Amino acid sequence: MERPAFAAQYPDDPSVAALVSAFQRGDYRAVRDGALELAKHEDPRVRAAADDLRERTTPDPAARWLLFVAAFLVLATVLYAVTRR
Repeated sequence: MERPAFAAQYPDDPSVAALVSAFQRGDYRAVRDGALELAKHEDPRVRAAADDLRERTTPDPAARWLLFVAAFLVLATVLYAVTRR
């Protein structure tokens, strides 16, 4: 499988390749766990690649807020409908 464009500058390290492969499969838990292990690697390029992959699996803060607002609006609508009977 071909590497994603953002991973073209990553070092040719088997650990990084395994993380990129997990990322492509959608196994983000493995990416986060593996990135934590690679954060202790002696090569700063490997550490930077692991940090970048971990950051790419982190939810966007704006998406979290939008989910909270949507849940609040659904709850408010349900409460309004229930109390207006």
